[in-house]
Amino acid sequence: MAKKHLLRSFSKVAGFALLAYVVALYVGHSTLLAPFLEDIASSDFFLDGSANDVDRSRVALSQCESTVVEELGSPDQAHFSPEDFKVWRLSPSRYLVRSHLYENVASDAQARTNFLCKLSFTGGDEFSPGNWEVEALEIHRSPDV
Repeated sequence: MAKKHLLRSFSKVAGFALLAYVVALYVGHSTLLAPFLEDIASSDFFLDGSANDVDRSRVALSQCESTVVEELGSPDQAHFSPEDFKVWRLSPSRYLVRSHLYENVASDAQARTNFLCKLSFTGGDEFSPGNWEVEALEIHRSPDV
């Protein structure tokens, strides 16, 4: 009988200790750990050195288009798609651009050339081509071009 009473009092103490432990974890997490992690996440620690976090997606597209024109040898009568493109911002200074251009190959025929460009902004004037580094460029021309 003494064993049963001892087990009941032990299970009550263990249950209370478990409840107190869970409450302490919750309070510690919400008052100490969560604010600390939020401060770290909102800081500039994870940026790649760029204090000014400006989205340069449109400029990256323009720089990539200029690189494609240089690579193709300035195709005559070529025009880029003004709406059908995608720019992914990989970091504050790195971009991936997917787009295409159309070239007139005959009086009534056009050929599509797809391209993918990965580039990074190195700093300075964002409109200066010398401040952009093309890391990768893939161009896929139609067979009839």
